[in-house]
Amino acid sequence: MSFNKIHIHIPVPKDIFALLANRSLLRLGFGLTGVFVPIFLYELLGGSLYLLLAIYILFYLTLGILVPAGSKLLNTFGIKKILLMSIPFAVAALVSLRYGQVYTYWAIGGYFVFALLHRLSYWVPYQVDLSFFLGHKHIGSYMAFYQNALQIINALTPVAGGIIIAYFGFGSLSFFAALALISAFIPSLFIKDVNVKYEWSFTETFRKLFARKQRTLLYAYMADGAQTVISSVVWPIFIFELLDNKYTAVGLVTSLTIIAIIFLNTAVGKFIDHVGEKKALIYSSIFSSTGWILKMFVESAFQVFVSDTYHRLGRAANRTSFDTLTSEKAADNGHYIDEFTTLKEMAINLGRVLMLCIVCVLLFVFGNVRIIFIIAAFATLFMIALNKQVNIR
Repeated sequence: MSFNKIHIHIPVPKDIFALLANRSLLRLGFGLTGVFVPIFLYELLGGSLYLLLAIYILFYLTLGILVPAGSKLLNTFGIKKILLMSIPFAVAALVSLRYGQVYTYWAIGGYFVFALLHRLSYWVPYQVDLSFFLGHKHIGSYMAFYQNALQIINALTPVAGGIIIAYFGFGSLSFFAALALISAFIPSLFIKDVNVKYEWSFTETFRKLFARKQRTLLYAYMADGAQTVISSVVWPIFIFELLDNKYTAVGLVTSLTIIAIIFLNTAVGKFIDHVGEKKALIYSSIFSSTGWILKMFVESAFQVFVSDTYHRLGRAANRTSFDTLTSEKAADNGHYIDEFTTLKEMAINLGRVLMLCIVCVLLFVFGNVRIIFIIAAFATLFMIALNKQVNIR
C-alpha cells in the first residue's frame, strides 16, 4: 500500500504521513503512561492532591514563560533537528519515573525537568510543521484522518498500560514506553525540513501576548488550556478513586470510551467539511460543555463510560474544528506562523496555571472536585465564543 493512498477517499501527502508516524510513535509511548502519570505521581506524593497540583502549576508556569526561548531555537537548528533533539528528553522523562518508588522526589523532579525540555523543543516545531503541511482543501477531513490514526493508538494504550502496571508495576511500563519513544527517531529522519525564523525577541513576545490587539487570542487559548488540564490531571485521579484505585479499570474504561469515539471521528470530519468549521464549533460546544456537567454525577464505571463518551463526542468535533481554525489562522499569517503558535502555547499554559489555582481554591472551600467540572464547562463555552475572533496582529 502506497504511503500516499492510506486514506480511501483523500490521498495523504508524504510529509503529513512522516509527521503522523512521528506523532503516532510518541503517542504510543506517552499513551501507555499518559492517563496513569498523574495517578502514579498522586500515589508517590502520599495522596496529596494539593502537592500534586502545586507541582503541575510550577511546571506549566515555567513552560509558559520559556516557550519563546524554545521557539528561538528554530533560528539556530531548524525544525527537523529540534524534533530529533526532543526525543531523548522524552525518553529521559519516562525513565525517571522508573525509579519513583526508590528515589521519589528525585524521580518526580527528573520527570518534570525532562518533560519540560521535551515540550520546549517539540511542541511548537511540531505544530508549525503541521500547519505548513496541512492545506486548506479538505482540511477538516485531513484533521479527522490524522486524529483517527492517533486515536487508534490512544484506544489501545490505556488498557495495555493498566494491565502492565497491575502485573509488573509502573517501572516496567515506563521502560516499554521509552522503547516506543526511541523508535520515533526513524520517521523523524524523513520529515521535510521547513525553514522558519522566529522574529520576535523574548520580551517582545510577552508584549505581543498581553497587547490589547491580542486579547481575544489570549483569552480563547487560556480557556482551551483551562479545560484540557482538567481532562489530563484532575479527571484521571477522580475516576481512579471512583473505581477503587484499580489501574486496570481506569485503563479499560478509558480505552472503551476512545474506541466509541473512533467510529464517530470520520463522520465528525465530514460534518465539519459540510457545515463549515465555525458552525461545527458552535454545535459541538453544546455536547462538550454539557458533558462536563454530566461528569459531576457519575458514580460507577458504566456512568464514567457514558458521560465521558458523550463529552468526548462533543470534544471530537470541538477539538477538530478548533484545531482546523487554528491551522487556518496560522497559515493565513504567513511568516508569522511560528509566532502565532508560540503565543497560542503561552496562552494555553497560562490557562492551565489559572485553572489549577482555581481548583486548589475550590478544593479548599468545598472539599470536592466535582464542582470543578462546572468551571471546565464555562471554559469550553468561553473558548468557543472567542475563537472566531482570534488572529495575530
